[in-house]
Amino acid sequence: MVWQIKSSTLFGGTSLALYLCVLVVSIVHHPQVAVGIYLTAGGGLLFVAGLLLAVYRDHLLALPDRVANRKGLFKVISWR
Repeated sequence: MVWQIKSSTLFGGTSLALYLCVLVVSIVHHPQVAVGIYLTAGGGLLFVAGLLLAVYRDHLLALPDRVANRKGLFKVISWR
């Protein structure tokens, strides 16, 4: 039962994404629309970057201490 719900959701999401890609590609040929799409894509990328930085904020704040104390990957780098 669960797989049926998941497969229909995945198929629907994939179909929607494919439809939106085809729609965007067909509209890009108009210069005014292309500028709007580029601005929207840039804003979306900026939003995703900010969202990722917000999610990994604690990990990124702990990074300087890990470098200074040679923990994790930085322990391997210091052996050279």
